[in-house]
Amino acid sequence: VVNKEFLLRGKSITLFDVGGQRSERRKWISFFDDVDAIIFVAAISEFDQVLAEDNSKNRMQESLELFEQIVNSHYFASKSLLLFLNKKDIFEEKLKKGVDPGKWFPDYRGGCDQEKAELYFRTEFEKRMRDESNEEGDEEPEDLPEEKTATRTNNALKATEASSRVLYSYATTATDTANIKVVFKIVMDVIEQKFEEERGISNL
Repeated sequence: VVNKEFLLRGKSITLFDVGGQRSERRKWISFFDDVDAIIFVAAISEFDQVLAEDNSKNRMQESLELFEQIVNSHYFASKSLLLFLNKKDIFEEKLKKGVDPGKWFPDYRGGCDQEKAELYFRTEFEKRMRDESNEEGDEEPEDLPEEKTATRTNNALKATEASSRVLYSYATTATDTANIKVVFKIVMDVIEQKFEEERGISNL
């Protein structure tokens, strides 16, 4: 686990970067007892690739399963959730070359249309969020192996509501400076909203 402290908008922020490989997951679970937000990064371009440690397991499917385990754990029931679908540029290049996600995800029917494919994977993550009142969500992740969602598309925020949990999702390109600035703005907006909610509760 690597942590980095920095100042953003005059606030001291500590960012924990945890290992994503299966062997690393149980090492970082205890770090999340009092964090303000969880940032889950999944490479949207890896829908056609397999894990380095298990060549029978699709990388995107693994990310979906890990996401489900994390967001539905009792450790994170009250945490703000941010999903970054990274490597959007590589994802788009693959689609332009005719790599159809439907080959690996048979229920996908959008072909190589970029908007349809991106929406499909966003929705797949969103579907794995359970209502925080669901008792199954109190279970600890085994292998660490109606929601409200907010999705940013082309810098516009769209939201649909079905329960008290909120998932902010954004497609990112790590090498795009302007894109990353938007990502940091999203993170700070979510953290500041969390601060305001906690301040409101403490003033009651």
